[in-house]
Amino acid sequence: MQEHEIDLPEPPINLSPKQLKAIALLSTGTSLGNVAKELEVDPATINRWGHSFVFKTYLRKVSSANLRYQLTRIHAVVELGVGRLLDIMKDPDTTTSEVLKALKLALDSVGKFEDLDNADRLEEIEKILGTK
Repeated sequence: MQEHEIDLPEPPINLSPKQLKAIALLSTGTSLGNVAKELEVDPATINRWGHSFVFKTYLRKVSSANLRYQLTRIHAVVELGVGRLLDIMKDPDTTTSEVLKALKLALDSVGKFEDLDNADRLEEIEKILGTK
C-alpha cells in the first residue's frame, strides 16, 4: 500500500508554537481538556485562541487536510481489501465455502463503521484486512 503524506497548509506567522500544537491536536479530534493538559495551559486559554480569526481559519484548514489524508488512506485500504476479495473469489483453489465466508465478512463490514470517526474506521478496516 502506498503511503500518503498530509498536505498541511503553511502556518500563519502570527501563531505561537503552543497555538500551532493546539491546532495540530484539535484537528485530530483531541478534546479541548486533553489539549490544555498537553500544553499545560488553562482550557479557557484555548477557548480564547479559538475566537481568533487566524486560529480558527488555520484550524479549519489543518482539520480539512487531516480529513483528506484519512479519507485517502481509507480509500487505499478499501481498494486493497476489494483486490484481496477478488483474488479469493477468482482463485480456482478457493472453495465455495471460503468464497462465501469472504463475502459474508465484506458484507458484514458494510455499515459497521458509520458511528466511527475516520481514524477509527481506518484502524478497523486495517484490522480486518490484516494490514495493521
